[in-house]
Amino acid sequence: MRLAHSIAAAALCLAAAASAIAQEAWTEQPIRLVIPASAGGSMDQMARPLAAVMSRLSGQTFIVENRSGGAGVLAREFVAHGPADGTVFLLGSVHELTRMALTPNLSFPLTGPDFVPVAKIATVPNLVVVKAGTGVDNVDALVAKARSSPKGISYGVGSLGNLQHLAGITFAQSIGAHMVAIPYKGSAPALKDLAGGQIDVLFDTMPAASAFVREGRLRALAVTAANRSPLFPDVPTLKELGLERMVLGTWYGAFAPAKTPARTIEAAAALFSKALMDPEIQRMWQEWGSEKPVPQSRTAFADFVQAEAQRWQEAVRQAGLKVE
Repeated sequence: MRLAHSIAAAALCLAAAASAIAQEAWTEQPIRLVIPASAGGSMDQMARPLAAVMSRLSGQTFIVENRSGGAGVLAREFVAHGPADGTVFLLGSVHELTRMALTPNLSFPLTGPDFVPVAKIATVPNLVVVKAGTGVDNVDALVAKARSSPKGISYGVGSLGNLQHLAGITFAQSIGAHMVAIPYKGSAPALKDLAGGQIDVLFDTMPAASAFVREGRLRALAVTAANRSPLFPDVPTLKELGLERMVLGTWYGAFAPAKTPARTIEAAAALFSKALMDPEIQRMWQEWGSEKPVPQSRTAFADFVQAEAQRWQEAVRQAGLKVE
């Protein structure tokens, strides 16, 4: 009798698990997470383990598809014109909004009619880094150098219009100094040039810059988060140094084609949130310096995206910048 009860209980558990999977499985087709960048970058490194966990939790198949080029336009256009049935999502980022602020006629903007925000995936603070051994050992020394240079100091950007670019503009506005943006094809060459002394400073993501800091080639002066990072507890935030506007980070989020059914979007948002609570994902995000993922409603993420768009548009307006 006990054995029969045990078998019955196990069957009920399996049925409940199958039911949960069935509720989340809005399609039997593979689901593509499209990234507007090449393989190996920060977003790609986050997307692949996240896709694996989402596949395990839902019983569906999530795959990562890289579509780089055109400063994200190729990926955005592909998803905007893709099937609105929950089989394709765009993994966008703050860079899409900073570029939109600089280029008002940007094709397929994230805040336009082609997309619906689904879920925030991660927020990674940026490090303010300089070449080690230059005597610029803190933010005050960097500010003094910037203010005393008639031509301004230089800072690298992975591409024009991205967050690094706007972070430099905001920093220059905050300290009342001139700074010159030097564009690169990605963060890697910018970091190498900074370590070689070709540029003065860089506002780069923590995963990209931290290796150079730990090797002693670069010095971290500050972090752009609201609070200090557990990875660099001795490095102050720019906020605590009085630069309130410099609370910023490289965030990533999922977006769906606008005509995707609301029920599918809600199911996808719930699955993203569930995957972000997975212990392995939490551990990996912590190692990369990302803020700890917390459950967030789809509406809250949509409000956040709109607020970010307005923030960077205002920053560009104040700086008097415009890119045709």
